[in-house]
Amino acid sequence: MDRFLNLGKRRVSSSSADKPDCECSSSTDSEKDLEPNRQSNKKKSKISHVWKYFKRSDDKKYAKCLDCGKEYKTSGNTSNLHDHLKRFHPGVERKSAESSTQVVRAERNVTTSTSSSCRSSMNSVASYFKRAVMYDSNSKRKTDIDKALTEMVAKDVQPYNIVENEGFVQYTHVLDPRYKLPSKTHLRDVLMHNYFTETSAKLSAILVNVSNIAVTCDLWTSSANASF
Repeated sequence: MDRFLNLGKRRVSSSSADKPDCECSSSTDSEKDLEPNRQSNKKKSKISHVWKYFKRSDDKKYAKCLDCGKEYKTSGNTSNLHDHLKRFHPGVERKSAESSTQVVRAERNVTTSTSSSCRSSMNSVASYFKRAVMYDSNSKRKTDIDKALTEMVAKDVQPYNIVENEGFVQYTHVLDPRYKLPSKTHLRDVLMHNYFTETSAKLSAILVNVSNIAVTCDLWTSSANASF
């Protein structure tokens, strides 16, 4: 009987020794699998900018403002700290918001720099050719400007060579880069002659219905005895 009991004890001890420790190995493997996820979560978590202006207590239950010294109780969020900055230190909160906005704008500018540079170059080329193309001599726009120029010279008694003055040329170019000033000869012999003919025709049409006309002459003599 003792012999059979000893054989049973040996079999039980051998089976228990050969059995692998599954629970320990499985728990270790699962912890190893979770370590990368924990590290990634740590990387993803961001520290709020308010901690630049507050200091946590040793027990991490309170936060003290580095500027005014006020303490606030924290429970895992920073809402009351943000509220403190807005009420008592608005300049600090505004700078933080502006800095974050500038970062977002900078990222957008980097992504669109190539397209914007190409677009700006295309616009500059298009504007260059647009400025280079002058008005046609028979276009309505050039005819209207020539007429306005002729009327100005006649009403203000300006010399014909005003179209050659550097300042007047630059002024006209700024107003309309596509308009080219006429020469003083063209202004005198063509534009002014046409304006005189047009004005004389209008005056003749007015005088047709006039029965009486009074003409007055102003005669005077200069200090050099020249009569006018």
